[in-house]
Amino acid sequence: MTLGARIVAGYLLLIALLAAVAAYEVRLVRRVVDSNERLTAVRVAAISRGLELIDAFDLLREFTEKARVVDDPAYRIEIDRIRGEIGERLAELGALELAPRERRALAALERVWAGHRAGGGGAAAEGRAEVPLELRRGAEELLAAARRATDEEAAESRAIARRAGTVSLAAAALGFALAVVLAIAISGSVTRPLRQLGRATRELARGRFSFRVRPGGGGEIAALAEDFNEMSRRLSELDELKKDFLSHVSHELKAPLASMRETNSLLLEGLPGELNDKQRRLLDLNQGCGERLSGMIEDLLDLSRLEAGAVDYRFAATDLGDLARTALGELENLSREKDVRLDATLPPGPAVAVCDGGYVIQVLGNLLANAIKFGPPGSAVELALGRPEAAAPPPAQLAERLGRRPAPGWLFEIRDEGPGIPEEERERIFERFHRVRRGGREAPGTGLGLAIAKQIVDAHGGALWVESGGGGSSFFVVLWERPAARPGPLSGPAAEDETLDVTTPAPG
Repeated sequence: MTLGARIVAGYLLLIALLAAVAAYEVRLVRRVVDSNERLTAVRVAAISRGLELIDAFDLLREFTEKARVVDDPAYRIEIDRIRGEIGERLAELGALELAPRERRALAALERVWAGHRAGGGGAAAEGRAEVPLELRRGAEELLAAARRATDEEAAESRAIARRAGTVSLAAAALGFALAVVLAIAISGSVTRPLRQLGRATRELARGRFSFRVRPGGGGEIAALAEDFNEMSRRLSELDELKKDFLSHVSHELKAPLASMRETNSLLLEGLPGELNDKQRRLLDLNQGCGERLSGMIEDLLDLSRLEAGAVDYRFAATDLGDLARTALGELENLSREKDVRLDATLPPGPAVAVCDGGYVIQVLGNLLANAIKFGPPGSAVELALGRPEAAAPPPAQLAERLGRRPAPGWLFEIRDEGPGIPEEERERIFERFHRVRRGGREAPGTGLGLAIAKQIVDAHGGALWVESGGGGSSFFVVLWERPAARPGPLSGPAAEDETLDVTTPAPG
């Protein structure tokens, strides 16, 4: 089922539920309306007619008593009028939809009234006949029955209204809950695979071309996942071709380049003959270019071996302070040439970590060389070594990168006074061949030194990152004391599965 069909199905389910609840509420409301209509049209009319009958019987009794005492034709006329009203009221009551209790009371009253009329009270000329008290009592019983029926009808109406209110609240709560569930399910079925694809895309942008997503569920997301996997596969093939090409070319260039450098050395030594100053300057220039080209080829070969996992690391407990002093000593000549001072802050005792000392020196050398290269003349480059938790002030990313790593370790910080690194460049400087652009121009170099350093540190299970402000940059390296403390790279998901599931679950 496609995502569009799932969304439509979810909303149709919600609409059907709301329609059913609305229909039930309409039914309850109609029952309340019918009950109120009965209260108004029947109950009120029955009570009114009952009260009128009581008054009419009282008047009939009163005028009958007076007619017996005073023989006045006006009394007989009034008695006839009252009897007529009583007959009309009884007829009106008989036409109403009375409750069974009211109907029985009315029938009893009509029998008493019929007996009174048949016993001599039916003619005007005999208006002096006595009005029995049973008529008034019958009217009172009818009125009481009407009131009881009214109370019962009102109670039923209130119960229906309460039930309608309860059902309305329950329906509203159920509808809201179902809407939330459907919204979560529908959004989850859409956003979850999109998040996974977004994560896979970021991994692809970082150069992890082996990353794949697992399509499932059919529909648009599955097709998109398959297209992503095809793109990733093609990029992986191109990346492998590029690596193979660079490795092959670099290896093939070593031999002729070595011959060229040896030839230049022989010429500079004067073996073929004496050189004039101009010839010597040109050969010196050619020799310097050859040395730089040789260094670039060595970097390419090193990076190819590191990325292919062909490096045999020799991990051993090593004093990081000694490695730092060695790296600083190797760069003394470069620092003097650039007029940059090298400072070191090292712990007084051993700073032991499990590592490959030669490769750690290479990492420190790359970072120190970059700091010296970009530092202005007269500035300083400082190398500090200490515990990560004791860093003051702590680097901004220390808590994020080390919060999940409770094992003890050591933190290198290499700080320079150069121009700094723009924020948008800080993650990319560890990519192959990437060089920071300043003023529209790329920085000098091959862009391989930091990529090599990152590969080495990751292989040690450590972390390498940079922080930069307006007054220089600081590179941080974390290494661990024991092999058990090396849980894998801190930056990047190298330790995670390389396949993500983008199956879209059906909503609800």
